[in-house]
Amino acid sequence: MRILLLDIETSLHKVYTFSLFKAYIPPKQIIEPTKVLCWAAKWLGEKKVHFRNTNDEDCIDKIHEMMNEADAIIHYNGKAFDVKHLNREFLLRRMDPPSSFADIDLLTTMRQNFRMASNKLEWVTLELGYEGKVQHRGVQLWIDCQEHNDPKAWGEMKKYNIRDVTEMEPVYHDLRPWIKNHPNWGHYIDGNEIVCRKCGSTNVKKDGWERKTINPYQRYRCLDCRAPLRGRTKIKLDENDRKLPQPSTS
Repeated sequence: MRILLLDIETSLHKVYTFSLFKAYIPPKQIIEPTKVLCWAAKWLGEKKVHFRNTNDEDCIDKIHEMMNEADAIIHYNGKAFDVKHLNREFLLRRMDPPSSFADIDLLTTMRQNFRMASNKLEWVTLELGYEGKVQHRGVQLWIDCQEHNDPKAWGEMKKYNIRDVTEMEPVYHDLRPWIKNHPNWGHYIDGNEIVCRKCGSTNVKKDGWERKTINPYQRYRCLDCRAPLRGRTKIKLDENDRKLPQPSTS
C-alpha cells in the first residue's frame, strides 16, 4: 500500500474592507482569493520529503501526480482543509480528480479517542515527546513569501512546512492502533496468512473472544503496532467451550 503524508500552506486573501473588527467581506470585495502557497509530502517509510511552492512550475502538477499514486493519504485536518484546497486548484486547471484514496485524518483520531489539553498538532507532537512545530514570525512570514517573494522567508516556510510532515509520521505510528476505518493492509498482501489490517504484520497472536453472540469471534493482537484485531467469521463452539470459566472480577 502506498501511503502519502501531506501538508499544505495557503496564501492570505487580499480584500477591500472598511472595518478591521468582525467585518463581513462580500465576494465583490475580494481582490485576490487564497491559493495553495506551498506543500510538503513524503511517502510513508521513505526519507525524501518533496516540497513545492508557487514559484515552481510543477507545483500543482506534482502533488496531483503523487495523490494519484496514493492508496491512502495521512494528514492533520486534511479532509476538511488540505484536500479541499488542492481540489480547488485541480478544478481551476480543469485537471481530472485524483484516483480514489483513503483519508487517514489524525485530527479525527485525536478527537474520537482522547481528551488532550489541545488537539492542535503543535501540542500533540510535544505531548508525545517529539520536536514540535517550527516556530516562525507569524503572518509576516506569509506576507514576505507571497508579496515580496523573499528567499529567506521561503526558506523559513519550507522548514516549517516540511517539519509538519516529518512530525506527522511518528504521530501516525503512535495513533495507528487507535485509528478507526484504517485501510486494510490485508487487501494488499497475497496469501492466506493472518495479517494485521493496520500495519500488514504477520506477528499477531490470539487474544481471547469477542462474545456478542452465542458463537463468538476470535480476537487477535498485533505484536508490532499493538492494534486489537478481530477475525471475520464466527467460531462455532461446542457445549464445553461455551462453559469456559469467566474471568475473575476480584
